[in-house]
Amino acid sequence: MEVWQSCNGLLLCTHGPDKLYVYNPTTNHSKLLPLPHLWAPIWYIKPLAMAFDPTLSPHYKILYARQDYITRLVHLQIYSSEAGIWRPCAQTFSRTSFIAFDSRAVYWRDAIHWLSRIHVFHFSLKDMDNPLVEDHRTLYGIRYGGHDKLLVSRDCLLLVKMLPHQIMNVYESINHYSGWSLKYQVNLEPAPAPPLVDFNLLSLVIGETEEDSFLVLQVTGTGTRSCSMLLRFNIISKTFHHLCDLTQFHLRYTLKPYSSSFFFTPSLVAV
Repeated sequence: MEVWQSCNGLLLCTHGPDKLYVYNPTTNHSKLLPLPHLWAPIWYIKPLAMAFDPTLSPHYKILYARQDYITRLVHLQIYSSEAGIWRPCAQTFSRTSFIAFDSRAVYWRDAIHWLSRIHVFHFSLKDMDNPLVEDHRTLYGIRYGGHDKLLVSRDCLLLVKMLPHQIMNVYESINHYSGWSLKYQVNLEPAPAPPLVDFNLLSLVIGETEEDSFLVLQVTGTGTRSCSMLLRFNIISKTFHHLCDLTQFHLRYTLKPYSSSFFFTPSLVAV
């Protein structure tokens, strides 16, 4: 079984090419979902995103985006756990809006957000009879690559832009999508840690206080032999804390910008 996405206590998973599940790790219960019409995922593209907020509803939704490579249009289907069926959207959308749409999309404030090469897009779930894919105002003149990420922590939508020399800028969405404010500039180079050959940002957690905010990094280092590990980096104190060693596992071979980590949020909601 492969985990595709985590959303407020629920995991969206697949098992093989034709089994789609929602799994609650707290209750150890899962549900096999019907497949959407014309289900045709590619192994490296996961055109699904989950939306679930238990403070708003006990039900979840899943968005499936199918690209038609002849018409270059995207057809959307939405699964509702309340109805138990997939519902097609009457509207079609430009393929350019969905080029980078996959399971790295994040749910925030009743909308699904994803990062394309030059824009952040969001799909609002508030009015399903008139669905909209809107362009979130982004940083002028900046292009985004595979290492850049959208993350959500403590009800903040965060955009992480990777820069040369192990520097990253962390921006926070402000004023109802009107722009982005620089929240942190993180420089890993002067921090007291083993020399890093390569690293992948897995997560960013905003703490109750600024001093508690940290990154989780998957890194490879140098030495008598290459090593792979997970490190926690405190943003304010600029200190590393070793979480675990991955060298003995196959994870050492999967240090990619698309590698994922998933928040565990205890939840008793039924799937």
